[in-house]
Amino acid sequence: MTDQPGYREFYNQGKEGACVGFGWSRCMSLLNKQEYAAAWLWDRAKDADQWPETKPGDDNGTTVRAAGDVLVKLGHVVWSPDDADDDATERETYKPDASQGISAYRWAQTVDEVHGVLGNEKADQLGAVPVLNSWGDDYPERVWMPDDVLDRLMKEQGEIAIPTDR
Repeated sequence: MTDQPGYREFYNQGKEGACVGFGWSRCMSLLNKQEYAAAWLWDRAKDADQWPETKPGDDNGTTVRAAGDVLVKLGHVVWSPDDADDDATERETYKPDASQGISAYRWAQTVDEVHGVLGNEKADQLGAVPVLNSWGDDYPERVWMPDDVLDRLMKEQGEIAIPTDR
C-alpha cells in the first residue's frame, strides 16, 4: 500500500511514547483512506493494557495488542478538525465507529509470513521489510528493517500484528 501525501506530517507523534496509537491509526488510514484520532486510540489502549500505571493523557507507551483489541471491539474515531486531540479529557468524549475498526488481527509467526502479507517485491529482493516512521522530519519517512532483525524481534516476543479489515 502506498502512504498518502500528508500522512507523515499528520501522524507525527513527536517525542512521546505514542507509537502504538499513531502506528495503528496510520495503518487504518492506509486501509480506509481516512484520517483517525491517533491520540484517542493511544488513550483507549492504555485503558485496556495490562499496566495500571499507564493512564490516558500521560506520555507512557502501551501495547500493540491493547490497541488492536480496541479496534476490534470499538472501532476507531475518524478525525475531525473540530477535535483538538490534545486533551485526554476531551478525547474521552469522542465516539468510535465500529465500521472504522478491524474485524480481527493475528500475530505474524515468521518473517516469510510478513513478506507474504506485504506482497512487496522490493522487500523480497532486499530481504527487509519497510517501516514507516512516525517521529517527524528528523528521521527518514521509510526505513528498511532487515529480515534477520525482524526475526530476532519476533523471537523476543515483539508484537507484529496483521490486521483484517472489515
